[in-house]
Amino acid sequence: MNRPSALTADLSLMRELNRALVLQLIRREGRISRADIAKHTKLSRSTVSSIINDLIDASLVTETGIGTSKGGRRPIILEFNYQANYIIGLDVSRNAVSAVITDLNARICSRRQISFNVNDGPTVGMPLIKQLISTMLTESPVGRGRISAIGVGVPGPLDFRNGRTIAPPVMPGWDNVPIREELSQTFRLPVSIDNDANLAAMAEYRWGAGQGAQNMVYLYMSSAGIGAGLIIDSHLFRGSIGSAGEVGHTTLSVENDESFGPINAGSLEALASQITVLRLAREQKLISADDDVHALVRKAESSPEIQAILRRTAHYLGVAIASIINIFNPDRVVIGGVIPETSPLLIETIRATVARRALSIAVNNTSIVPGALGRNVAALGAAALATERLFAPPALERPATLGVHSNEVGSLAS
Repeated sequence: MNRPSALTADLSLMRELNRALVLQLIRREGRISRADIAKHTKLSRSTVSSIINDLIDASLVTETGIGTSKGGRRPIILEFNYQANYIIGLDVSRNAVSAVITDLNARICSRRQISFNVNDGPTVGMPLIKQLISTMLTESPVGRGRISAIGVGVPGPLDFRNGRTIAPPVMPGWDNVPIREELSQTFRLPVSIDNDANLAAMAEYRWGAGQGAQNMVYLYMSSAGIGAGLIIDSHLFRGSIGSAGEVGHTTLSVENDESFGPINAGSLEALASQITVLRLAREQKLISADDDVHALVRKAESSPEIQAILRRTAHYLGVAIASIINIFNPDRVVIGGVIPETSPLLIETIRATVARRALSIAVNNTSIVPGALGRNVAALGAAALATERLFAPPALERPATLGVHSNEVGSLAS
């Protein structure tokens, strides 16, 4: 009695998988004909034609011209329509929430930022995040109906399987908060969430300084601390529960210095974070209490004292990066954040430290470069993750416990 319905379900699933396969191929190739799609996917021409007609009706694919004949009629060329849908990407940091609206190729068409204090906890913070999303939807230049998904980056570890934060050190009171579930229920849209460093790594890998790398470490020196995103064999590596890359908590010194407060006094984050750089500069009265990190970098050009702080910071970063290179052997290390992206001194000192401390054969085959995408990098990564989840066939996703998700970064790498 159940065979007909089971058969219908199987056929429906197969069509969904074939549709996703064709769509991913068109996105990857940029320009392709129906015949070449059939050749690459091993699907019949009639199946390809039916899927393409559906994708054209959905405005996801367009016919853009006539290609070169390989014998017979000249083929009609198909392209993915990156303006078919739009995504909201959010970056939740220690003192602000940034939001962008992008098309399906990360072109930003709207952006907004609000003040935010992560220490106020989720009771205060979640309504602010929801209000910002509502504002983006209401004021969207493309219309609310064309927003198809939401991506969110948070500054701390989370369980990627259920979208809940896991005792994030810089987010007191946010442990086990169901951010993804709350936002999905509120806005009735698919919501994806990940650590901000992972998302920034995805964005730099696809569109920024990580392009062309196969194994990349992205070190994120943000206002919330220091984290890392790991791209291994062109795939994002999250670890068993999603906390891989928390290099800010790596211990570099066992000295006991109470001035660091509650953080581990000898950790990379305590010794070399943006917060520490600003604190040291203010203690020495090199910058005012109102000066931000941009002002610090500007003043560093004419201040030997600030330059000394930056060299000290770069030394500790270089020590950590040398260890990462020795362990993971990446072909590229990208360092993101305001200071590394605008201070050549920091990058030069990091390279010199790494050269002294890492295995020479690994150093000689690793480039260390600043990030290229600027302040919207994590929000762009959030939009990228939401986009990939939107088009990924669920039945083909690898289990979250593996920690490697080819559907997010594998297609971004192509």
